[in-house]
Amino acid sequence: MRRRGRRLPITDVSRDSSRRESITMKRKPDLVMTLVLIFGIGVVATGYAQALAGH
Repeated sequence: MRRRGRRLPITDVSRDSSRRESITMKRKPDLVMTLVLIFGIGVVATGYAQALAGH
């Protein structure tokens, strides 16, 4: 019986997909922290501007 091509074991495929997920999961918290930081700076700037305006 001849085999056509080489089939990868299931473990290699799952390991490859988990590697991709771990890369994207590492980047997502950076994006969230960046958005939180920008939002926080906006809140502080708005509070500072209102304090200067006397409201």
